[in-house]
Amino acid sequence: MKTLALLVMHVLTLLAQRVGPGGAKVIIAESVLIKHQHLLVHRSGGKAPRLTTLDRFLCGFLVLFMHPRRIRKAAVVFMLATLTKFRRILLSRNYRRLFSSRTFREAATKFLEENLYLASIGDYAMHLKQLDPFIGDLPLENVHLGTLQPFIEVRREQAIKSKSINHVLGVVRRILNLAARLWRDDNGLT
Repeated sequence: MKTLALLVMHVLTLLAQRVGPGGAKVIIAESVLIKHQHLLVHRSGGKAPRLTTLDRFLCGFLVLFMHPRRIRKAAVVFMLATLTKFRRILLSRNYRRLFSSRTFREAATKFLEENLYLASIGDYAMHLKQLDPFIGDLPLENVHLGTLQPFIEVRREQAIKSKSINHVLGVVRRILNLAARLWRDDNGLT
């Protein structure tokens, strides 16, 4: 499925490059981009929008039709740098950067490997092993309180104290913060 998506992205990007900027397609692309940003803000409930791969591709694709100076006017919700980054990704045909494919399990493994010196590493490993069936296969961008809720409910049914559950959630928070801030690969992905 991912291969098919990459193929479609490649074909659409090539077509957009051949057509180039200018004309009515610029007006259409700008209005669709602004409308899409408006929908994203309403979808996220006033918070910073959580972008999916489709959102990233659509924004980058629409920006391909615009002259670089016009992008600034279309950047209503997104920062100008975000839109130009999506444009550069599509122009360089490095579509992998539109996907965030690291799973929570990979991030948890990295966390354990980097913190072997801690006295409490055994406790961290035990907590992460308990979490793994619930969020281990999820991409990092999909780990949030909603996906952790089944884990919390199961632990409460087992009569585990809230302090212990909060400790596990603190480990998850630490891993997500490290992944977002420090653990970047060559493509800037977490």
